[in-house]
Amino acid sequence: MVIIRPKKKELYHKKRLLTTLLVSGFLFAVFASAASAQVDLGMNFAMSFGLPSNDIRILISGIIRSLLGLVGFILVLMIMLSGFKYMTHGGNEEVKSQAIGGIKDAVIGLIIMMISFSAAQFLIEAVADATGIL
Repeated sequence: MVIIRPKKKELYHKKRLLTTLLVSGFLFAVFASAASAQVDLGMNFAMSFGLPSNDIRILISGIIRSLLGLVGFILVLMIMLSGFKYMTHGGNEEVKSQAIGGIKDAVIGLIIMMISFSAAQFLIEAVADATGIL
């Protein structure tokens, strides 16, 4: 008579599967009633964590305006730095051409930023007028 014994690896996998099923069943039994309950997850819930009570569209429009203002500030600093390089190039043509290129790049970036700021402002006001939030 031959007795076939399961290998240790197979026993390990069966025990692991049984443990996983038992833990999952326990967690389901404990938390199923809480998950099916009607929980208030609205603005009062958000304010209890210290989150702002503003509409998300107002928050996003503020972030867009702030980022575009920051980009404009950085571009003005780039113009000033390139202008300083241009004034102090001391006859070095390579530094002079780099300074002129930096000024051109910063002015082009500033123009693009102003156009995008105007477009964002228009869209924000259009959405605000359509929804009546601002």
